[in-house]
Amino acid sequence: MKTFLTSFLTASTFLVVMPSAIAVTINFNETAPTSFGQNGSYNENGFTITATGDTELLTLEGNVGIPSADGTDFGYVHLEDVSFTLTGTAPFSLQSLDAAQLFNLPGGLVIVTGNFNGGGAISETLTTLGSNQWSNYNFSASWTNLDSVTFDSVNNSFGFDNIVVNESAAVPEPLTILGTTTALGFGALFKKKGAKKDT
Repeated sequence: MKTFLTSFLTASTFLVVMPSAIAVTINFNETAPTSFGQNGSYNENGFTITATGDTELLTLEGNVGIPSADGTDFGYVHLEDVSFTLTGTAPFSLQSLDAAQLFNLPGGLVIVTGNFNGGGAISETLTTLGSNQWSNYNFSASWTNLDSVTFDSVNNSFGFDNIVVNESAAVPEPLTILGTTTALGFGALFKKKGAKKDT
């Protein structure tokens, strides 16, 4: 009986952990403003942003010389034909971000390409406003199950902030919590019966 009870409880424990998703915002406030150099990388909340080609990656202090989207630090790439890639430790979805063309340059285009886990891609072109004006951009539900997202712009001065992504997480599901509660109830019942036999 004890062997059966142990097996039942163990199986129920494994059932409690079910995949779900939680929102994560990459806001560049984890470190002091820094230059990560050409081809540099920045890490936050399990995600990595890596500059590619000759692009230089920096984080800048908000509203000191350059206005920011929310008054806090933000990411910034510059030099010719800027490009950077966002990756996570597991497939993720892209929900939204803030972006701007900086240093009084005219508005430009940013090509965003999501690379799906298992192959294939999705792409969208964002039109940024010029002269340090920030805009928020939202992505459809199709931007999910991604291994990476690449941002490319022919303009040489691009700011980005508040990148909202979803990553996989383990959370209890109501049905499996019920299963575990039932298993614990059986355990208490068997223990009570065992105690009566001993008396």
